[in-house]
Amino acid sequence: MEGITALLNSYGKIDHGRFNGMALNVRLNCDDFQGEAGLARFRLILEVARRKAIQELQFNSISTAELLGVHREPERFAGLLVRVAGCSGHFTSLNPDLQEAIIARRPQA
Repeated sequence: MEGITALLNSYGKIDHGRFNGMALNVRLNCDDFQGEAGLARFRLILEVARRKAIQELQFNSISTAELLGVHREPERFAGLLVRVAGCSGHFTSLNPDLQEAIIARRPQA
């Protein structure tokens, strides 16, 4: 099994009640969530997360190609916000190592 369902199933095995403030950051491919079928898919993700008692699930929906474009031409994308560990931040103002970590997140479908 792979993809976001496998990720949520694995992450859901953690006893989240023992920790305070665990956040799961997920990058989604926005093309997979278009129209009614995409909305149903997103609702299913949220329902699985609820059933697994995942306390904090954060989404970014931007492609790797788009993030690499921002990385190359930050002046064009000064207003782009991304979710990082419980906060939102302007991608272009993040430490380059953190930018690379966000780019490396594989979009889940």
